[in-house]
Amino acid sequence: LIIYIAMLSTWHNRKIAHLHEQELEGYAARAAFYEENTDPIMRISHDGMLLYSNEPGHKITEDWKTTVGSHVPNNIKDSVRNVLQTNEYQEIETSIGSTHFTLRFVPRRAQNYVNVYGRDDTEQKQSELALLEANHASEAANVAKSRFLATISQEVRTPMNGVLGMLEQLLKTQLSDKQRGFAKNALRSGKSLLCLIN
Repeated sequence: LIIYIAMLSTWHNRKIAHLHEQELEGYAARAAFYEENTDPIMRISHDGMLLYSNEPGHKITEDWKTTVGSHVPNNIKDSVRNVLQTNEYQEIETSIGSTHFTLRFVPRRAQNYVNVYGRDDTEQKQSELALLEANHASEAANVAKSRFLATISQEVRTPMNGVLGMLEQLLKTQLSDKQRGFAKNALRSGKSLLCLIN
């Protein structure tokens, strides 16, 4: 049983490693047509030197103040080192003016560099921002409604308590049976209304 479990565990680990390699190879195939790709594609060496950038990638490298053959900013170097060490891709988000990009750093350990694939997420981020603003507006309206109801209920409760107090005082005076019935009905109705307000 122990040998069987060990064999099963080894098979499972090899399967995961194979799937990971397939994912990385898929990115490599995408990079084969980098000049025709409308998304930014860059290649950065293990020491942080920009080895390649396609035309759409120039917008990002210009923001980094980097050209092919020079070094990328330190935070990008750190991401490259981390990706090559762990051999797992990593995503970072960056904004250039009004354009928002998600950059995926994919390790090529054997070649000792990282391929960076960019995706323009501007529309998605604008949608998220619009949704966030709508949520804030909805919350503000909800708070305003609650304040309004609290204020109105307080404003109605105060005179209602005065009316009920006066009716109770009226019932302590000399009244005919008919008048006492009217006053009791008014007091009962007022108390019901006060319960409803509360």
